[in-house]
Amino acid sequence: MPNINDVFPSKYIDKEVVKTKGRIRAVIDFVAVEEVGVNREKKPVMHFKKTEKCLIMNKSNSLAVAEVLGQDYSKWDGHTVELTFDPRVEFQGKRVGGIRLDVPDDELAKLNSSQPGKSADTGSTGKGTDACLEEDLNDSIPF
Repeated sequence: MPNINDVFPSKYIDKEVVKTKGRIRAVIDFVAVEEVGVNREKKPVMHFKKTEKCLIMNKSNSLAVAEVLGQDYSKWDGHTVELTFDPRVEFQGKRVGGIRLDVPDDELAKLNSSQPGKSADTGSTGKGTDACLEEDLNDSIPF
């Protein structure tokens, strides 16, 4: 069946492709800040192994991955992520749907096994979420 996207190919992963294919697993090759779009705005672009297609990162996806893999995106290489379509994604106040990134459970398990004292649901201190929240709330406030 003819498809207009075949006539005008893009180097970027499109939300419609992810919507059609469902959950897509991909291994990060590297992340680079590139000029994208008509306005040539600088944004992080995630490149994947085994494909020439890449993903322009928005703030939500960048922060979601950074929460698990760390703030230094030069160290994300080789980690697996999952791309999914989320119909609730908004752009300029309208629901348009979009791509969301997540780190799959098996990748979390690998990360946690390589970091003693850290488990998937407790954060870096090895204490439960309530303990971390309690510590945060009990910080002294100088006023």
